[in-house]
Amino acid sequence: MRITKGWCAGLTVVVPLLTGASLYLLPPSSSPVLRNHLADGLWAFAFLSTILIIWDYRLPPVWKVAALALPAAFEGLQLLQLVSGTPDWMDIITYFLFFGLALLTHALFLTALPPKHNYEKEQKPNVVARLCCLFSHGYRQ
Repeated sequence: MRITKGWCAGLTVVVPLLTGASLYLLPPSSSPVLRNHLADGLWAFAFLSTILIIWDYRLPPVWKVAALALPAAFEGLQLLQLVSGTPDWMDIITYFLFFGLALLTHALFLTALPPKHNYEKEQKPNVVARLCCLFSHGYRQ
């Protein structure tokens, strides 16, 4: 089966969001790691996946910085009591871990997506090269 952009979006946006939302249905006595951190991580994964898909993997550096800074800024606003909630450094670590997982996952999907340009048919970069492109300047310049 060939992976299309629609399948990629379904697997990296819809499934994590539905899974994260379903974790809130667990009884309050269940593990806080599942109810809190895993749900937050799945949201972060879906968030960055959405941005990558919308920008067709050619994410400008300002959006990369904004995507990484947004969760940390929100936790900082909680610390300053400007928004309701309890600040948690573990949340920030979770967001960054799941952002990294999203970048890796999309780099793997890019190796399976059909190429858009003729030069990609001739030379298909490996996963590490695509991951480096996502971090540095976006895929398919």
